[in-house]
Amino acid sequence: MLARAHLHTGRPDSALVYGQASLAASLRSGVKENVRDVSRVLTEASAKLGRYQDAYRYQRLSSIYQDSLSSRELIRRTAALQYGYELSRRQVRIQQLTQHAEQIRQQNRQQQWLLGVALLGLTVVGGLSAVLWLNNQQKQRAYALLEQQQTQLIATQKQLVASEKWAFVGELSAGIAHELQNPLNFMKKFAEVSVGLLSQESASQDASDLQQEIVAGLRQNLQEISQHGQRASAIIADMLAHARTGTSQHQPTDLNGLIQEYLRLAYEGLQAQDASFQATLTTDLHPQVGQVSVVATEIGRVLLNLFTNAFHAVTARMLLEPEGYAPAVSVSSSQEGEHVFIRVRDNGTGMSEEIKNKVFQPFFTTKPVGVGTGLGLSLAHDIITKGHGGTIRVETAEGIFTEFTVGLPR
Repeated sequence: MLARAHLHTGRPDSALVYGQASLAASLRSGVKENVRDVSRVLTEASAKLGRYQDAYRYQRLSSIYQDSLSSRELIRRTAALQYGYELSRRQVRIQQLTQHAEQIRQQNRQQQWLLGVALLGLTVVGGLSAVLWLNNQQKQRAYALLEQQQTQLIATQKQLVASEKWAFVGELSAGIAHELQNPLNFMKKFAEVSVGLLSQESASQDASDLQQEIVAGLRQNLQEISQHGQRASAIIADMLAHARTGTSQHQPTDLNGLIQEYLRLAYEGLQAQDASFQATLTTDLHPQVGQVSVVATEIGRVLLNLFTNAFHAVTARMLLEPEGYAPAVSVSSSQEGEHVFIRVRDNGTGMSEEIKNKVFQPFFTTKPVGVGTGLGLSLAHDIITKGHGGTIRVETAEGIFTEFTVGLPR
């Protein structure tokens, strides 16, 4: 508190003295929150005094403790919520099956009691035989139904055990991914601060040509480090998206409206990157599709990935065939029985049979280095098949077209 007070009153040198003493005490006590807060005060004080290397060192210390505090708390909360949700849902299902089985047993006891009453009142052999035969048929059906319900109960219990195991695996994967973010964030911040220091150094001194060349090379290398760190962060974000697949609530959604919204977002996003990009868009959305129970954000992620891939495919072919080629992407929706289908077709570069067999594998991509993470179609496959019980398939001809078809149950 004394260090912060001196800093706010314009006395950074005094703030530095009190802050260093407080930092030493906090490191000895092991209180991470105090280390983080004191490091921030020391960073500001060092920067105001022009001691940039000290400011960078204190900033680094603050970032390490901040990342450690936030990542552990987030892992614990995410794992607890996901596990509690899955366990409560399975317990409700087991309770329903148990109640259903008890109702069948009660009906069977009532039927046995009615049979005893009928045996006392019947005197005709033919009538007694008919009642016995009918009762036997009912009992067989009841026993068959009870056996089926018990089989479902056992299967549900096994599935619950498997879900608990996978919840542990998901928690472990999320923990690993979050821990990887700590050194990545440090690497990116280190590169950014170093680029700033090199820029100040080259601007403040009259360096020779050789020194300027060395500084320019170092600056370029640090920028490469920052870019690859951002790519690694994108891969980790997609891995965490894999772990979250299927955990959101399904709600009735206007599927045609969702398609139009994400098609517009994908097209405008590519135009923002390349203002010269133009393609013919064709939509054939059947009004019978209407409302479909889905997780809108997850289906939107799938659509955005398919549309973006289609636009990249026609862009690549346009570079290969600059004359006589008209890029085109078509999107359609239809109702077929108890399923709705979404088809995304482009007249881009297409794929070979070897690539087609690998498109849904994690980390497989045909895009240049630094453009894609190789998790987009893998994530789309998990969202459709595991999260929504649907299907996704691809048809393609190399150099002619590619068409993805997504099927969703109503």
